[in-house]
Amino acid sequence: MNPLNHTQAHHYLQAAADNWLEASERTALDEHLADCDACRLYAEQIGVIEGNLRKLFHKQWDPYNARNINLLPAVRVRYHKKLWRKQIFSYVNTLATIGLVVGLILMLNWFISTRQTGQPAGNLTPTPSIPAPTPARPTPTASATLPVQPAENLPVDGNPAGTLAIVSSAQELGDLYLINAGGNGQTKLFDDQRSLSLYPSWSPDGSKLAFVSTRDGNSEIYTIHASGTEPVRLTNNLAEDTDPCWSPDGKHIAFVSDRTGYREVYVMDTSGSNVIQLTHTQAANTHPTWSPEGAFIAFATNRDGYWQIYRMNADGSEPTNLSNNPTSDDREPAWSPDGQLIAFASQQVKLQVQEIYVMNADGSGRARLTVSASSQGQPASDYSPTWSPDSHWIAFWSYRDNPVYGDIYIIRVDNAVATPTTIIRLTTEGGSQPAWKP
Repeated sequence: MNPLNHTQAHHYLQAAADNWLEASERTALDEHLADCDACRLYAEQIGVIEGNLRKLFHKQWDPYNARNINLLPAVRVRYHKKLWRKQIFSYVNTLATIGLVVGLILMLNWFISTRQTGQPAGNLTPTPSIPAPTPARPTPTASATLPVQPAENLPVDGNPAGTLAIVSSAQELGDLYLINAGGNGQTKLFDDQRSLSLYPSWSPDGSKLAFVSTRDGNSEIYTIHASGTEPVRLTNNLAEDTDPCWSPDGKHIAFVSDRTGYREVYVMDTSGSNVIQLTHTQAANTHPTWSPEGAFIAFATNRDGYWQIYRMNADGSEPTNLSNNPTSDDREPAWSPDGQLIAFASQQVKLQVQEIYVMNADGSGRARLTVSASSQGQPASDYSPTWSPDSHWIAFWSYRDNPVYGDIYIIRVDNAVATPTTIIRLTTEGGSQPAWKP
């Protein structure tokens, strides 16, 4: 079976919710999800959306079995009603099975007790039960994780300045929010009307955001004013267009599209015109990021059989492997505003977690910045690094304290690879894909 594109993957995910996938289709979907960050996030969010729809259905259905005018379309409602009934039936069966097993265990204990004491069943003398000893709590082992501290507990002069755009992932699933880098204040920027808003990217002057929206049925690139007004659609085709990134001069936007059947890097004017394909491979190319002077674009690609960070000229010529490390999958590059470093997310082949790394702009000096583990001591990956305007801080999102939705964190880069520093948690109710305002 040929590799899936984003549209096919979305259809497969929806079919999987109804248990309609065949084994070969499930295998193809799993292979696509292993390589596609956007579809993995979409898969996680489908589960949350379905739960929210079920709650909405039961809240808005009146006692006379009449549809409320604000209810979702009838077909969708009937689908979730049937799904809910199936789950209830499954729960009832499970509880009945548990009850049967417990009953059999009690009868067996009664029979054994009767044989041991030699007493008739009706004359059993209760014997005091001895409580089972409580197992000792295991002693936590020392971890290499950096301490996580709420932003509001840090001294004011120790906090970074500025604003980040983030994608919410809890109460308002897939909407754009603005948060203060100092840890206080959160403002809803844009309500995308029951669709997803993803991959925010600031214009160089901070007046606009480019982002991805699924409001028209598939992923398209839009821009919006920093005030949250006047959304404008830039791309318009049946392909999946993602990962927008503004050029430093504010005249172009690099992005990723699978319109050829493979995810390739493109560039267009900020009006959506003059689209030019920059990469030409039968592989995946994602997450373009411009160098500060605009001469180069770094991006992630699996053209060599594993994910690596490449750099090419702004016209697509002379692609060069920067990370060049066959022992890891390297993705999501982010060029520092001073042009000196590139941050990226990396997963070592033998590890199950993804961490934030930095390297020099020429690919040398690779260094690990985060060592993540969840608050329960389990591995937890870090994603989507983005730089502060002064190039001293990196924001990222991680599941380390919020294994369901993830949250936004920041870490100071200065000497962090040589001297452990405190990681600051900015959100507590979910957040992903941060973008630091210039």
